[in-house]
Amino acid sequence: MRILKRIGLYLLILTLVIAVSTLGYVLIEHAHPFDALYMTIITISTVGYEEVIHLSPIGRLWTILVIIFGWGILAVIVTNVFSMVLSEEILGRIGRRRIKKMKNHYIVCGYGRIGRATVQELLKESKKVIVIEKEPSKVEQAEKDGVKALLGDATDEEVLKKAHIDSASGLVAALSNDPDNIFVIINARSLNKNLYIVSRAMDERSRNFMLKAGANHVVLPYEMAGIRIANALLKPGLHDFFEIYNLRMEEVQIEPGSPLSGKTIRELNLTNLYGIYIVSVIKSSGQVIAPPTASTLLEEGDIILILGRKENIEKFEKDFLSRT
Repeated sequence: MRILKRIGLYLLILTLVIAVSTLGYVLIEHAHPFDALYMTIITISTVGYEEVIHLSPIGRLWTILVIIFGWGILAVIVTNVFSMVLSEEILGRIGRRRIKKMKNHYIVCGYGRIGRATVQELLKESKKVIVIEKEPSKVEQAEKDGVKALLGDATDEEVLKKAHIDSASGLVAALSNDPDNIFVIINARSLNKNLYIVSRAMDERSRNFMLKAGANHVVLPYEMAGIRIANALLKPGLHDFFEIYNLRMEEVQIEPGSPLSGKTIRELNLTNLYGIYIVSVIKSSGQVIAPPTASTLLEEGDIILILGRKENIEKFEKDFLSRT
């Protein structure tokens, strides 16, 4: 689509140059419009056919200007179109080659500021990532960042299939406008019913549409930024505490067969063994227990919110979640 728009613009410019040149011959040499058009075409293309108009000195000067500007513009247009088509084809082949066998990966649609920041966080967690981006320059940037990228429109089902959405673990819709993100969500959900989808949204109304379309979670970046700025301003001690000690919160769902299931918080003894704390338990019924007590029983389908240092949480996840 981007190439077609650019080619359309170039054709409009070329048509305008031909029209102005033709009009010049009509006004200067009083030529018939068809003869003036013929004269313009052979002049711009520099084919050297016989002139059909007897040129006056002013007409010859006009012809010189047509050659300089007309042929120059034509050369620039041909060069740019060829370069654009070639670069997109090369980048497209590179993307398709590198993502051929990926699975259990995360697809990030859009490599703007939010998409790029999301990718960097996923890479810090050693996750496999594929970026879908329709701007060649951003695909190149993703490649420079060490990220596998696919050139294409994320709203297109075929492009999502090329990113192997059927074997992906999650998808982030981080395109620049809400309608496109909604299309991504609808297509992604239809292609993978179990995919965990997170999207960005500009306002509350769009968030509601996205949740109805199939998103599991929708983030309002400006709202989150505002909350973080306010917390840093009003609660600087708490904000610095989390930053200094590298604390984070993680959401863990208790799957069937998990060694966490059927145990109380006291029995698990996660604080002493791993230095992490269970700050909230969301029961499968929707009941929220915050804070839970030592006798709170964890069951299949529950979601627990844990707090701890990054390395402690990773050790806990390795010991418990890898067994499920």
